[in-house]
Amino acid sequence: MGQKKTTKNKGTKHKGDKKNHGRKGKPSASPASTSKRITVRKAILAANSHGNPPPSRVYVYAQGWSRFEQFLLAHQIIYLDEVTSPVCQAWIRAPRRNGDPVASSTEKSRLSMLREFFRVARNEQLMPGFDPTVDIHVRAISYRRRRVADNTEIQSLHAATTTHPDVRRCIVQALQEATATSTEIAALDPAADVDLDAGSVHFASSFQLRERWVPLTEWGLGILRDRAPDPAAWPTLYNPRQKTPPQNQIGKLAKTTISQAHLAGAGIGTLSVRAWRGRQAFDAGTIDDARGILGFASLDATERLIFEAPNASVGLRSVPDLEDGQ
Repeated sequence: MGQKKTTKNKGTKHKGDKKNHGRKGKPSASPASTSKRITVRKAILAANSHGNPPPSRVYVYAQGWSRFEQFLLAHQIIYLDEVTSPVCQAWIRAPRRNGDPVASSTEKSRLSMLREFFRVARNEQLMPGFDPTVDIHVRAISYRRRRVADNTEIQSLHAATTTHPDVRRCIVQALQEATATSTEIAALDPAADVDLDAGSVHFASSFQLRERWVPLTEWGLGILRDRAPDPAAWPTLYNPRQKTPPQNQIGKLAKTTISQAHLAGAGIGTLSVRAWRGRQAFDAGTIDDARGILGFASLDATERLIFEAPNASVGLRSVPDLEDGQ
């Protein structure tokens, strides 16, 4: 009998055993090699497209994110995974361009911007779920004290207003001395509400204040008769085409006068002149006289505006802070 021919068992070959060398297509790679690092620029573009900041602060947030990117580039940080909690904290507390430390309100605003930025980055799957700002705490917002102006400070405001060529600042100062708020000035119809012959101004009722006629101060009447004798021809005190509310534009005129009089750092705000006139009415009469000239419905609101320290002789309580922009 012939011997049976034996063959070597070479095993069964599978497609998966074939080498990739010399074949079309790329070799398989590990997940770590395929993951791409996300740049800060890409994350900021996503934040601008998909972010949800407060409607009134969309532009402010966009500017803040751009400045955050500039800060990172200055520290040679390009990729999102390089942005750590200490880096975020350094930007939140970074000083102004002139080297002055930032206010607590600015720190809070920057932190809010970063948290919205990282929220979008997580939603767009540009970064892991960890938020580097979660453990960052900022100082509580401290509001500057606003107090009642005194007679010397009112004279400084007169000097800063009288020497300035912008007649609008004279008008605003005179109306503030007649107890007008920025909102009341914006709603004023000079032709109908200003009577320079009688020396008084009419303010319509509003949500918080009552309708009233208020006499102009001696200085206010004199400056208006000298520089703006025809109320119907007064210049517009605000630009209706601007997005900024009229009362804010008028408040800016008043703040410019306060700054020129070097009183901005002395606790004088846009309500300080109105409070001064109310305090004068109280000193010359009663708390009810002050309430009437200020247009308040309650004595409590009058006390809060015109008193900055306890007054034992009349038994009135003190609320020291006066807020700007009211």
